[in-house]
Amino acid sequence: MKFSTNGLRLITVVLLCGLFFLFAVSVILLGSDLYRNMVDDTDERYTQRTALSYLVNQVRRGDVAGGVSVESFGGSDALVLRENGYITRLYCYNGQLYELYTEEGLEFAPEDGIAVLALTSLTLSVQDNCIFISADGFETAVSLRSAVSEVLS
Repeated sequence: MKFSTNGLRLITVVLLCGLFFLFAVSVILLGSDLYRNMVDDTDERYTQRTALSYLVNQVRRGDVAGGVSVESFGGSDALVLRENGYITRLYCYNGQLYELYTEEGLEFAPEDGIAVLALTSLTLSVQDNCIFISADGFETAVSLRSAVSEVLS
């Protein structure tokens, strides 16, 4: 069986178009995967930075005479803000940043709070009237105008 020159050209063109199509689809799939990973990383970092910013703003809001302390709550660090007989506790529990607003003197468990943002780790420490906050690898320090206490047990 003998192919004509036109038939061979047609087969070559079809094969080249098929290879081009496969290459184009591969590039599109690779690009979409890279884009998806980049968006996921950006979303995760945004959530972490938002959690850190939220904690810093809560510290600044509660920075009145003796209104800010770092305590242990539910086996982890908690930022405690006291104001007019009420306590706000901010802590990390089950991969979330929780907020628990209660009347002073009442006892609650960590699961009684409200989940605010996704957060896997929160470390708080006090040194020289500064609160050092580390949340999911992002760190900052907040200098207070009033006194701050650290009660970790």
